[in-house]
Amino acid sequence: MRDVDLSFERGEFVGVVGESGCGKSSLAYALARMLRPPARIESGSIVFDGVDISTLDQEALRQHRRNGFALVLQSGMNALNPVRDIQHHFADVLRAHAAAGEHWNRASVRERATELLESVGLDAGVLSRFPTSFRAVCVNGAPSRSRS
Repeated sequence: MRDVDLSFERGEFVGVVGESGCGKSSLAYALARMLRPPARIESGSIVFDGVDISTLDQEALRQHRRNGFALVLQSGMNALNPVRDIQHHFADVLRAHAAAGEHWNRASVRERATELLESVGLDAGVLSRFPTSFRAVCVNGAPSRSRS
């Protein structure tokens, strides 16, 4: 891709659509600074909330991701480890985005995960299930729910 110029308003949700292989995922990875070598950003800036995130170190970038923006890719089920239950996946995310000095033990993970699940109408019983148990729901086209 060349000469990409985008602008998003606070709170705006954006979907990127296009033909297979046109660069949708590459664009999303670039915006989130998640490109894998040999891909790279050759020039320009990525400004989020007044900060050029293309210049941030990994810790500062992690904090910006935790507090402000997210990337939701297609085929999200492929990102989940099929032999780990949903609570383990919550634990991974909570620990990866923990603030300095914040610790997530099993009980605190379960409590926060339960709050998040209930906020989108799901029962805490989901925590002991495995990602593969949700495949039928995805295949049958059940609506996905999210909340910011």
